[in-house]
Amino acid sequence: MKQFLIFFSLILFSCQNKPSNDSNEITIDIQIDSLFLNETPDSIFDKKVSVWNMFNFLDLNKNVYNVKINYQGNDSLISFMGGFVEEDIFDKAKYQWNSDSSIIMTLFNSKNGVSKNIFLTGTMDGKSGRNGILK
Repeated sequence: MKQFLIFFSLILFSCQNKPSNDSNEITIDIQIDSLFLNETPDSIFDKKVSVWNMFNFLDLNKNVYNVKINYQGNDSLISFMGGFVEEDIFDKAKYQWNSDSSIIMTLFNSKNGVSKNIFLTGTMDGKSGRNGILK
């Protein structure tokens, strides 16, 4: 009977403590008006995501956001970069790795709550990739 009560208590306790899906989500600041991104990976095996907002010389009412992912490829560190043009101003980004070479990211403004969901997917050989806006 004691074993049954302990077992039942453990089941009840595990049902109440649901694991959070946000545990792998990372929030970073967007670097503003950077022509050159200053990044120094800790080693050749580091996954890294960088986001910066470049000044748009062609249309002053729009912002250019560049996102770069570094990931371990088949035999070396690979990087893939995607760009997005937006009217909104974002100051933060939160992202989550889907796979070894793919992220889903939310660009957002921490003051007014405006956001945009995007994705970047690189290939393991570093020859191509895809990026786009999630609807």
